[in-house]
Amino acid sequence: MITEPYITMFIDNISLLIDIVLTITVPLIILKVLEKSLKKILQSFSIENTSIITLIEVIRYIIFIIIIIGLLNIFGVDIQSLFVSLGLVTVAVSLAARDTLANFISGIMVLAEKRFTVGDMIEIDNHKGQVTKISFKSVILVSNKKEIIIPNSIFSVKPLINYTTEGVYGIEFTIKILNKYNLNEKIDIINQVLENSNLIVKNPSFNVLIKQITVHGVQVNVRAWIEDPLKDDEIISQLIKEIKENIN
Repeated sequence: MITEPYITMFIDNISLLIDIVLTITVPLIILKVLEKSLKKILQSFSIENTSIITLIEVIRYIIFIIIIIGLLNIFGVDIQSLFVSLGLVTVAVSLAARDTLANFISGIMVLAEKRFTVGDMIEIDNHKGQVTKISFKSVILVSNKKEIIIPNSIFSVKPLINYTTEGVYGIEFTIKILNKYNLNEKIDIINQVLENSNLIVKNPSFNVLIKQITVHGVQVNVRAWIEDPLKDDEIISQLIKEIKENIN
């Protein structure tokens, strides 16, 4: 005849086994669901596969740690004391990885806010270029056949300009008209040069405004719009050259 202590022991063992199985299987099921969902979501943002794999690996480690903590708790290990003993190590690791963590979190924000995507022309922190790659660590721009790597944390603290959403990019430069010339006549010439130029777009329209009057003449401010912000210096130089050739 089975005595009561054996029944109690059997029930306790079954309960322990159920706790162990649940502690392992539930996080693993959650992991599988997260992996499948994240792949679909991140691929829709044009995130490269290596970044997706990296994020999934991070989640796997987190799930693994959760399982270990759960098992230790089941077997009566004092988790709080364990965390205290590992506290110094945790602080050291956190300090060493703070920049990486900041970039990772900022990368998630970049994706969530959808301020730009691969192929967009953007400017941030005085860097202009076309977005060719978005990862959880950085964004890569290409400008004049050069790669510019922007850490994701920069996007949290610096203003961003997306030229693709605007469609055009504004340029501005100054022309000096000496007092010996007729001001209205020279402004008409500038307007004519801009009107005939294929370097700028006509909508929005350019404008020519008097900026400053000096002892020697008048400074005229020219504002216009172009399609490619990477060619701003080249286009400004060419326009100034054409205006000078016609105005003198």
